[in-house]
Amino acid sequence: MTVRLESRDRGCRLIFDGKMTKECQREMEDRVIEALRRYRYFELDLSGVYYIDAYGKRLLNLLKEFGGNAVEIVACSSSVEQALGQPCYTH
Repeated sequence: MTVRLESRDRGCRLIFDGKMTKECQREMEDRVIEALRRYRYFELDLSGVYYIDAYGKRLLNLLKEFGGNAVEIVACSSSVEQALGQPCYTH
């Protein structure tokens, strides 16, 4: 799992690639905490996630719960949509 942080006009984009699992917990949490310290608006790019476990789903739910409208999923893989049981976003 890699997590990149890119600055944007309105905030930042967190780009997740690989497996979003408990084994990658530390890297994901470090990047999310870094973003929370610096930005108020977050775009999540999950198009590179090819596997997500219960921990990964929990992290996404927490981001959406605490961030509300300030967190937007802008790209999503079919693996993530299947794991969540619904489309990630609508455009």
